[in-house]
Amino acid sequence: MQLKRYLKLQSPPASCVLGVFGLSLYTNERDLEDLFSQFGGTEKIIIIYDKSTQRSRGYAFITMKTTEKAIDARNTLNGSILREREMRVDFSWTERPHPRGSYPPFRRSRSPPSRRSRSPYRTLRHRSPDLYRGDREYLSSTSRDR
Repeated sequence: MQLKRYLKLQSPPASCVLGVFGLSLYTNERDLEDLFSQFGGTEKIIIIYDKSTQRSRGYAFITMKTTEKAIDARNTLNGSILREREMRVDFSWTERPHPRGSYPPFRRSRSPPSRRSRSPYRTLRHRSPDLYRGDREYLSSTSRDR
């Protein structure tokens, strides 16, 4: 808990990787390439998309060729407007992506599945076993009487 507070107070160390936050859902790689290419070449642009909807989550990571170019881009573009949205540009805390499944907000529960999700036929079978076991004539005679 104290580490999170410390990280909020400190700015990330300067690196080649920039995080761009507050982007429009319609911002694409070409828009970011055009914007950041004026500070030197970009090596990689990654816009983060939602897995289920395939829409942008509003942030991206840009790898610049040198740290000096990344510093210039951050100082100039932080607070600028792109597609009617004010974006925040800052250095990334990590140089590489998180391993799959280890990002803290998306931890899965290890609890067993709830009993509510079972089929109603399964619960019916457990409640009245006489209907499904034993005398088959009982089932056939009731269906003939109808």
